[in-house]
Amino acid sequence: MLPAIGFLVRLSRPRTAETRKVFPALGTIATIVLETSPSTDVQALFRGADSLLCLIESETGRFPGQGVYELNERGSASLSELNPHLLRLLAVSDSLHEATGGLFDPTAGALVETWGFPHNPVVPESSAIAAALLVTGWNAVVFRNDSIILPEGAKLDFGAVAKGYAVDMVYEYLFSRGVLSCLVEIGGEVRCGGERLWRVAVRHPRNEAYIAVYEMDSGALATSGDYESFLIDDGVWYSHLIDPRTGYPGRGSLSATVYAGTCGAADAFATAAAIGGPSGLQGFAMGDVLGILFAVQNEEGEVATWSTGVLPNTR
Repeated sequence: MLPAIGFLVRLSRPRTAETRKVFPALGTIATIVLETSPSTDVQALFRGADSLLCLIESETGRFPGQGVYELNERGSASLSELNPHLLRLLAVSDSLHEATGGLFDPTAGALVETWGFPHNPVVPESSAIAAALLVTGWNAVVFRNDSIILPEGAKLDFGAVAKGYAVDMVYEYLFSRGVLSCLVEIGGEVRCGGERLWRVAVRHPRNEAYIAVYEMDSGALATSGDYESFLIDDGVWYSHLIDPRTGYPGRGSLSATVYAGTCGAADAFATAAAIGGPSGLQGFAMGDVLGILFAVQNEEGEVATWSTGVLPNTR
């Protein structure tokens, strides 16, 4: 199966070296492509990137032994006790929740668990969804003095922003170490930049083709779609993209690809846009987001694209 986003790279310039590494990270696959001077110790850069991703996963993950899991279990914590990446992710999420009109909501963890995504999805009883909705809502999270307090039973889940955030952290780390150009991709979320042109392809949501190929010299692309994790029950397609307002999978679009300055913003907006679809854009404050490409299905079942804002040049 094709990833949500794929990429091709232009040949390296003279007196530079291109190196690529593919490795597991954050429960998926990461790819890093570097362009450096020939004397650069690229393996040290890759080791540093890998260590950084392991740290981010430990500090922001929702599974036992990880930072978000511990916060969910306790229900409250002093902000000074929280690790730096989780603190930063909380701040980023607060602004992104508002910017997406509430469609990006890290408190949707209880709803995701109720639906059983990603491992054991099942259509839950309406009463179970109603119960999960009672503890869903970012605005119910209390930041008081030096503390964060969650509603009883609430479950934070940063899955809709964590990969993009991690991409940004690795991208910034690599440039701080002197790379000339780089592309960082984790689970289909991409950020690239430097002294070259990158070609990034967006997957078709219903087959193994691509719906667009962009040429980028910088910026981030993230795609969220209903094909990434889903359940088909009695002929009905249920996506893992849960609308935090209703408790049911959003049906606004088949996929949404967001072009932004940072991958964290692209990641969160892609989830929100895929849930709300083109009609949900009226609640968005685009900010760092430059453009959005939607894949939608018409009455005849055909897939078409619709875009808004500025997207990279197509090839």
